[in-house]
Amino acid sequence: MPPGKAHFYDGTSARRYDVTVALAGAKTLRIEGDALPASLHWSLGDLRAQRDSGASETLTLLLHTEEDDETGRDPARLVLSDPDQIAWITTAHPDLFRVDLRPGTFRKVGLYAGGAVLALG
Repeated sequence: MPPGKAHFYDGTSARRYDVTVALAGAKTLRIEGDALPASLHWSLGDLRAQRDSGASETLTLLLHTEEDDETGRDPARLVLSDPDQIAWITTAHPDLFRVDLRPGTFRKVGLYAGGAVLALG
């Protein structure tokens, strides 16, 4: 991946950080910025692209987590705007647009649908 500039949002404040993004090894993305307390290392296998961000010239990346949160995503966001970076990461990472479903999702949907039918009926 060609090193380049990006914007990082930590998910806990409204602050936008200007950062530099580059590969650190074969499977890790390194995010560095003067205002960040430390450099961040995100595994390429845990990256997911945010769908429908409204901007076709940027790509917003999220970090997939295995926490109990329903979203399965870290609140931090990395916004790439370099066309070369976007082309590289979408080509090199086939799971980038994968939808991750938590175990039991279909069961919950079935229970809610069944409850709705019973409430109407």
